[in-house]
Amino acid sequence: MIKLKLSLINQMSFTEAVKKLMALNTIPGSVAYKIAKIGKGLEEELKTARDTFKKLQEPFLVKDEAGKVLLEKTEKGESVPGTEKIIPEKKEEWAKVYADLLETEVTLSLAQIPFQFLEHAKLSPSDLLLLEPLIAMEPEAAPKLEVVK
Repeated sequence: MIKLKLSLINQMSFTEAVKKLMALNTIPGSVAYKIAKIGKGLEEELKTARDTFKKLQEPFLVKDEAGKVLLEKTEKGESVPGTEKIIPEKKEEWAKVYADLLETEVTLSLAQIPFQFLEHAKLSPSDLLLLEPLIAMEPEAAPKLEVVK
């Protein structure tokens, strides 16, 4: 079972780290299959999140007379794709709605990737930190506790 927040799935650096995982070719076929399933599951979750984002954002957008969404502009007056203008009076409310969406926890009914298969992969420490929810670490030996009477 893999649990992560939409805020992580939405990060470009996380997507890049997952792509590195998907490109590994020095792992057993069963692990490659797990990684492919995880990649596909994450892709589907990201698509759902982006569709939900658009639906949630719709009532907060500034539109012209024809109903077309207006974009933020640069200092030169050029529109910037992907920067839809938010109704000024609703910016704070939109920020709360967006933050709530990003805090949504996603559960993938898939097994984590055993770390032993990634030990020799060329992943940076920051990649491994980002990918941590996808990786099953080997259980550390628990210290033995003695009951004192």
